[in-house]
Amino acid sequence: VFPKIHSYHIHVWYMLTSFLAAAAAAAPDGGPRPNFMIILADDLGFDLAAAYGHPLSVTPHLDRLARSSFVSTGHHAGGATCAPSRAALMTGRNTMAFPNERNNGIGELPTVTDLLKHQGYETGHFGKWHLEKAAAVGAYGMQTVGGAGSRRRRKGHRQELSLANLTAAERARLKEQADEAEQEARRKEEEAPAPTPLCARAVAADRGADRARLWPAMFQAALLCPPASAEARRRHAEAVEAAEAADARDGKELKAAAKAAKAAKAAGNRSREKVHYTLGATPSTKTTPSFCSRAPTSKRSPRDSDVVGAAVAWLRARAGSRPFYANVWLHAPHAPVSLVEAVGRPLCEMLGGTAASVLGATPFGHLLAPRAVDWSAFGRPMGVKLAAARRAAAEGGHPIREGGLEQALAEYLATVWVVDFQIGNLLSVLDDELGLGAQTFVVVSADHGPERPWPFGVTDAELNNMGLAAAGASGDKHTILEGGLLVPFLLRWRGAPAGASTACATSHLDLLPTIAELAGVGVSSPTDGRPQRLWLPGGAPGARRTP
Repeated sequence: VFPKIHSYHIHVWYMLTSFLAAAAAAAPDGGPRPNFMIILADDLGFDLAAAYGHPLSVTPHLDRLARSSFVSTGHHAGGATCAPSRAALMTGRNTMAFPNERNNGIGELPTVTDLLKHQGYETGHFGKWHLEKAAAVGAYGMQTVGGAGSRRRRKGHRQELSLANLTAAERARLKEQADEAEQEARRKEEEAPAPTPLCARAVAADRGADRARLWPAMFQAALLCPPASAEARRRHAEAVEAAEAADARDGKELKAAAKAAKAAKAAGNRSREKVHYTLGATPSTKTTPSFCSRAPTSKRSPRDSDVVGAAVAWLRARAGSRPFYANVWLHAPHAPVSLVEAVGRPLCEMLGGTAASVLGATPFGHLLAPRAVDWSAFGRPMGVKLAAARRAAAEGGHPIREGGLEQALAEYLATVWVVDFQIGNLLSVLDDELGLGAQTFVVVSADHGPERPWPFGVTDAELNNMGLAAAGASGDKHTILEGGLLVPFLLRWRGAPAGASTACATSHLDLLPTIAELAGVGVSSPTDGRPQRLWLPGGAPGARRTP
């Protein structure tokens, strides 16, 4: 039986007796309790340039963070897929201990946010949820929940389905209400909040400058930050309007193509005609959409802008006298890994509307050139995945087109580049605007190992799962091998060994007991993690007695 009773008693005694001593050591002068921010990227591999030596990735903000953080190559997720890993992080429990049958069924197990809320912490969750209870205020001790939607849904769809049962007056009244709601939503979107420090610096640097001459982080922000000038906002609004009109035109064709592909897949026909997106601007057939219509809806901003925007608004508005805990869980680079999803439909159109033109505005346009990618530099795990994808495509009668893998890699790295921007933008508010960097325990990690590239989706986007697994690891997401469980892990905390790295085994399960210890909060229920002194000033790894 897991865990054993006598192990449990020893474990709890160890934690409870160490909490007070460690809490006192964390703030010997009686200063404020620490804040906590847990940033997760979804399906992210070891794709950071400085921290993990990725041969082609460009991640200026995460590189900067890595230089001031403790970096781990031995950190494990709580599970091999999204839900169990996130539930394990929140509870400190191994998924085998969850009371419900579903792999995210944590029931009423106490969570880190429950514990901290009851000790006076402000708690917030922003972005992907994927936990058992509905994403709502009050669930798991969350006082604020924001940015939980991954995609903008078409407005009025459910309302239109019921119009046939209404009178003419009722239909007119509903239409008027829908128009008013639409105008209000647009008005709120146009009332842009104050720019973040990163975006303010980028606007200043971009004025009159050749963007190509800007240093990497400023070049990135100048492209991805919200439009600042009235003229830029006008062009962006026009691009949004054009994109939404194109969506309306293309929607029926896209649905028909997806339905046909799904039927073919159900019939076992893996040699079906696929929807392809070329490097050119003109689609080759009527049913082939333009490159920029790859996004399922007309996303108006780079991916996860809503998540970071909600977190930034909360940080700015919260009561400064209370400590906080925040989950900022990004959706990227989870599938669909799409360049259009990453930068947003309007920016895609404004940059020329083709894969080549959009990638040319990022650091990855050169990867489209013949033989530009040295695949041997990625090591054995990537080689095994690519070989499997090529073999499966060939056996299915639809070989991967020439240049397809290189474009897939470029789109994936551009998506990670946008993730890097979003994290840099968030930390610019935390550190530069609010001055809370030194008081905040910041973790950047992932929920599990990267997804494998796969050639049999409705579109080519499934081939874009090009995350790099840990060096020498086998397996990937969905497996309990090292490639599915080892995840990037950056920890910035005062006194932690900045710039140092370790391969010692740690886990998402260790976050709850470590956070509780730092906050001086007792944990009355058992956990399967342990307080990680490896992450604390002067700490050293200890022997594990449980998995």
